[in-house]
Amino acid sequence: MKKPARQCKTNATVKIHEDATKNKKSRVQGLFSITLSRHTNALNKIDYSDLEQNSDDLIVIKRKKLKIHGTQLKMFKEQNWSTEHIYKHAKAALAKRRVAIPTETIQRATDLQIKQLAEKEYERIGELQSALIGRANSGRCYLEEKRKRSTLQRRREARKKIEKIIDEGPINHQMPIEDVRWRIEVNPSTSVYFNESQELYKPNSNLVFKHTSTNKSTMEGSYRMQLRVNAEIEQEEELTCHCVDVCGDLCPCSGLRKIIREGPLSDPNRVRHYSCSTNCKCRGKCAISFPEPPKGGTEIMLHHLTEKDFCVRAKQYFGQGEAVVEMTGEYVVSSSISDEDTYALDVVYDTDKYQLAAIIDTNKKQKSVKKYPPFVNKKYTSSILELHETPLSLNPRYVGNVGRFVSSSCMGNVKLNFVHTAGFNPGNIRVIFTSTMPIFPSQEVTFRYSDEYIIKQLGDCCKCASLCCITNRALYPFVTLDDLQRMNRKIQDMHFDEFIKNTAAPQLHRYSTRFAVQSSNTDTH
Repeated sequence: MKKPARQCKTNATVKIHEDATKNKKSRVQGLFSITLSRHTNALNKIDYSDLEQNSDDLIVIKRKKLKIHGTQLKMFKEQNWSTEHIYKHAKAALAKRRVAIPTETIQRATDLQIKQLAEKEYERIGELQSALIGRANSGRCYLEEKRKRSTLQRRREARKKIEKIIDEGPINHQMPIEDVRWRIEVNPSTSVYFNESQELYKPNSNLVFKHTSTNKSTMEGSYRMQLRVNAEIEQEEELTCHCVDVCGDLCPCSGLRKIIREGPLSDPNRVRHYSCSTNCKCRGKCAISFPEPPKGGTEIMLHHLTEKDFCVRAKQYFGQGEAVVEMTGEYVVSSSISDEDTYALDVVYDTDKYQLAAIIDTNKKQKSVKKYPPFVNKKYTSSILELHETPLSLNPRYVGNVGRFVSSSCMGNVKLNFVHTAGFNPGNIRVIFTSTMPIFPSQEVTFRYSDEYIIKQLGDCCKCASLCCITNRALYPFVTLDDLQRMNRKIQDMHFDEFIKNTAAPQLHRYSTRFAVQSSNTDTH
């Protein structure tokens, strides 16, 4: 994953969600939102650990070995990978979800929600155009002027291409499931899959990595020493809480969370979070804990457009604002990463020290009224500030997990979150992706890389298949809100109908019929 530039990392705004919530007459939540699900507390208590892939009905019809970059991997050709088998996990996860959230209804997107999603994508086109011409907030005016100056013939040609993209939208966004597929055992904890029709595909050396469920550190010298000293201080001074269900005002976790939410930290896209951890008494499952991605909720699959290589696809339903997958890796000093390394993700920037200094200053001012808990001591505070002077990246290239395969999209259906635990030690930051819209089983999980990366690296080869795709930039002046609404309606309906059909849930079938034609004021969750 290429390192996004800070200012471009998550350009998503809350405009669509706010527009829906500001209207008191409308109870509809926008289909695109960067906020967390209101069901987070209930979801945190669901145990998905027993939903391991049931392979009893799979038949191994062939075995062989594959050598990649000196590493020998095992391959298995397995039969009976039907749609029914794929949805076993989805149905089991849905059953657990209904117990935890009995009042939830999973509904077809309303017309108003589709309109809001189209407006967000329309806004995205303007952002990409602004980046293309190098003038902030000027993209939409530039496109309008270009459309006015275009000839009638150019408009007709553009219209034909746009209609073709809309017609092919559902096909390009659906990952086919075949009865036979190959499984490559990359490491004892990770397997990747590809369909039988793709067996001529030759995996590259990037496929090989060691699995880790927690972030590692390969930094040497004084930096590594500081991280270790901080970890010892945090443990000694107990920057973890002893609350069980609800963290009180004087709880360190609750206080540090307030610093991020109410303090001077500039975070309009809600990228930074503070959470209880497994070291707290609640084991990271209380009301303020950041949602944990479900175990086995995603898998690694070769995309049907093989140029995209391997990607992450969902094995169960994810509602809007839910944790989908975590990305783990090795923490390294950013300057040590080569430009060719497309996996590393910047986590600590050279500007972070100023924001952290402002947080500490605010903390000192509020100390007398006990609004925020005090930092441990001067030694810890100065050490934390010094650590933030060195840009830090998370690199999953050689050590990581499923999250390293999350693909780029010019729109994306998940957002990036940096979750702090046990103080502000950068070595404790976790990278977790949450959904910005509902994600259904067999749907690809995609993240919007920086505009700089999309333009320079994917400008002529992006395969996200959205109307706002950078490869469609010549069509930007002619794409209308109606085009975006029609395409998003087709794609959302396709995923929803497939979900209803294969979960075989009578209750959901009623929803499918009831919401075949949505009114714009229907309430959804």
